[in-house]
Amino acid sequence: MVGHTKVPGPLAVLADGFRAELERLGYTPSSREFKLAEVAKLSAWLESRGLGAGDICPVRVAEFLSDLAARPGRAPTLVAMGPLLAWLGRLGLAGDDPPSVPGPLDELMGRYRHWMVADRQLAARTIRRYEQGARLFLASRAGQGEGPADVQGLSEQAVTAFLLAEASRGLSAKSLQGRVAELRSLLASCTCRR
Repeated sequence: MVGHTKVPGPLAVLADGFRAELERLGYTPSSREFKLAEVAKLSAWLESRGLGAGDICPVRVAEFLSDLAARPGRAPTLVAMGPLLAWLGRLGLAGDDPPSVPGPLDELMGRYRHWMVADRQLAARTIRRYEQGARLFLASRAGQGEGPADVQGLSEQAVTAFLLAEASRGLSAKSLQGRVAELRSLLASCTCRR
C-alpha cells in the first residue's frame, strides 16, 4: 500500500486537490505520492520565507529548485513541477513571474556569462553549472551582509568560509571540487575584466 504524503505549510490545503488532479492525469498511486513529496518540500520552502500559495510563480519555483539543487540528493526540475504549476494556474493561484528590475547581481552574472561564452567558449551545460555555483556563492555573501556583486575585494577567508559551509552541509568531496572549479572560474572572470 502506498503511503499518504503529508504536506505541511501553506500548500497543505491544496494537497488533496492536487492528488486528485494527478489521479485524473493518470499518475500511479506511487507517482502521485512522489509528486506530493515534491509539493511538501516546496510548501516548507515557501513557509520558511514567509510566502503563501498565492506567491507561487515560475520564478519562485526556479528559486526553490536552485536552493534544492544546492543540497545533497536529487532535486526535481522545472519540468517536473509543470503539473503543479499548470493546475495552480487553472485555479488562478499561480501568478505570472514578478516584474524584476536588473540589479548589480544580474549585471555581474550577465558579464560573467558573456565571458564564459565569448572568451572561454564553454559548453552550455558547464555555463549553467558555473552560473548556479556563482549565484549560490554570491547569494551567501549577500546573506552575510556583503554586497552580492562585490567580488573585487574578496579574501581567501571568504572563499574558504563558503567552502567550509558547503562541506558542513554534507557535500561530497567530488561536489566540493566542483564548487572550487566554479569559484575559480568566477574569480578568473573578474580578474580578466579589470
